[in-house]
This record gives sequence, C-alpha cells and structure tokens, in this order.
Amino acid sequence: EEYREFGWRVFQALEKVSRLEGRGTGYTAIIDVDVTTTASARVGDRRRMDRMDSFFMAETLKYLYLLFCPDSVLPLDAFVFNTEAHPFPVLERPPFTRQSAASGGGEGVDARQPYV
Repeated sequence: EEYREFGWRVFQALEKVSRLEGRGTGYTAIIDVDVTTTASARVGDRRRMDRMDSFFMAETLKYLYLLFCPDSVLPLDAFVFNTEAHPFPVLERPPFTRQSAASGGGEGVDARQPYV
C-alpha cells in the first residue's frame, strides 16, 4: 500500500506539472524538476521542453498502471520485467549440472553433480 500511495503522488505531480492542456495534447519533459512552483503548470513556462520522451508512456505510465491494476493482470509470481517494463513469463527449467572428463562429456564437468 505504501508504494501505491507514493505512485499516486507521482501521478498527481505529473498531472500538475507535466500535463499539457487542451485537446490532443499530452505530457512534456521538464528541464528542472527541482523547481517547485505552480507556475510550471502554466502553458508557456520556459522550464517545459517541446518534447515527450518515448519512455514516458512505454515505461513510466506502464509502471503506474501496473501499480494500480488488479494483481491478476500480470501476477508477479508468473512474470518478471526488464528495465524497459516489458513482461517476460517465468519459465521452469531443469537445474544446471556439471559433467566430468571421466564421463566423456568435457573437462571437469559431471552431469550427475549439481552445478554450484
């Protein structure tokens, strides 16, 4: 629940500072996020950049969505995420094993012994 509260504050800050007003608009990058003033929410603020980075929707909004969506959408015991927020299914696979030179499978590796 603590992460959801933090995520909600992040979302509210994005809406207040980075969201552009008007139909067909989106979000903008901010030059200096350390400046905290309501003036940054006004159109024409010089701290706003004329761009929206691709990772904003592809990662930031996806992580916010996942934070608030039902756990059944992407169960964390069945999926892992890469750094770009792409989900990958967790797959079962046999443990790694060693095979010894004596068994003819290679130097110093024994398929009967667990790999550690």
